Amino acid sequence: MGHLKQLRGVVLLFVAPCVLLWAGCTGQSTSPPSEYEDTAEQVLSSKAELKERLEFVAESGFAGSGLAGIQNGIEQLRSTDAALADSLSTSLQQLEAADAAGNGAKVKQIAKQMAAKL
Repeated sequence: MGHLKQLRGVVLLFVAPCVLLWAGCTGQSTSPPSEYEDTAEQVLSSKAELKERLEFVAESGFAGSGLAGIQNGIEQLRSTDAALADSLSTSLQQLEAADAAGNGAKVKQIAKQMAAKL
């Protein structure tokens, strides 16, 4: 009889975590959808949108994943104004370096200069 209690305890130790793990892996999300927009995939389709994003970066000093959206916007601009797109691309490389270095003041400065070009 004592062995049955021990066996039941051992089985519960292995079965309970497996059931909990299975329940957590059903693929159903219990968290609410994110209210934040993924700016990395966003294409800024006009000069005004690109300027607005750059002005936001100039105010905040933080570019983060929004840099990809800026890059996409510059590429969209290339079809209508290649010289401006080239100039902005060069500045974007400097902006990326400043952002990677965590230099918020430099990020603000470069983003402000880029926005002024638009």
